[in-house]
Amino acid sequence: MIPKFNVGWLSRFRPFAEGAVDSEVMDILAFQVKMPRGRTRGKYPCYFCSAFRAKGVAVSVEIGGVEHPLGGGEIHAFSKDGDVFAAPDLIYHYIRSHGYRPPNDFMLALAEGWEGRVNGSTIRILRELVENAPRIEDRVDAAIDLIQVASASSADWLSEIVKLPTCHPYVRKQVESALRLL
Repeated sequence: MIPKFNVGWLSRFRPFAEGAVDSEVMDILAFQVKMPRGRTRGKYPCYFCSAFRAKGVAVSVEIGGVEHPLGGGEIHAFSKDGDVFAAPDLIYHYIRSHGYRPPNDFMLALAEGWEGRVNGSTIRILRELVENAPRIEDRVDAAIDLIQVASASSADWLSEIVKLPTCHPYVRKQVESALRLL
């Protein structure tokens, strides 16, 4: 799905909101950074960690004993009203290390979009994208989004999709990897 709102692309040259973030939001973000969407070919550094160096610092985070590099993808949040937010996976680091507080609408969407608290049309759109998106990467991203918003009802369906002979090997590998994280 194409995000409607972008959140968390911070710059050291502009002020940003600071404050505490609920542990539930951090848990959801931790789950999401294990499966970033919209992956890039490179990694973007944290420019706040190196305020006096031009290149920035590569960032990774340990979650559940596994190191996850950040700066090469994004996460999505779905509100129950159908709004879609996108944020860089670095948002997890920005919150933990630099005190960033994302907008309330974004944090509410994270909580609402978790485990199927979104409207049914969002789930139908994601399923359609898993099956028919022209770009393979978009199919994988939609599958991961679907795992986020409806893992209980989608895991079996996705498991059947990856068994089909028409399923692209890259989609199969990425979706099976994401399903193992549940």
